[in-house]
Amino acid sequence: MLNRVTRNDNYVWNGLTWSRAQYLSPIGCDVFVTSSPDGDKAKSVVYQNPGWPTTGLQPCTKID
Repeated sequence: MLNRVTRNDNYVWNGLTWSRAQYLSPIGCDVFVTSSPDGDKAKSVVYQNPGWPTTGLQPCTKID
């Protein structure tokens, strides 16, 4: 009997995929707070990398 790789037993048959946002690392939440004039991260001069939220412990979203 030959060992063959088939679609049934190979979860990476079509290759691995991930979101384009995962090419960039997220910027930490503390950077937004410390870079804003009054501690409000919405008024920060720093922009988050595309696909990543400004809140902590959140996954990235799919971007095109």
